[in-house]
Amino acid sequence: MIEALKDWAARPVEDGGAAVDWSDCPPRVAVLRAQWGRMQQLGIAVHQIDATIDEEAADATIRAWGERIRAALGEDG
Repeated sequence: MIEALKDWAARPVEDGGAAVDWSDCPPRVAVLRAQWGRMQQLGIAVHQIDATIDEEAADATIRAWGERIRAALGEDG
């Protein structure tokens, strides 16, 4: 199940995925990178995130950025 979700998230945005690149960093960092790139594409990028972020703060940021992206796309949370 986890691998299927990772495969879905790795698909390009235009194919319904999130363009997450799992190849060279921890999973949370991969998600944050993909979200940052999407926010840049949408013109809603916020400040850069501190590279020393802990897991709890990373999870909170992933949730917040996901909400921002969905709002910019007109999708419900």
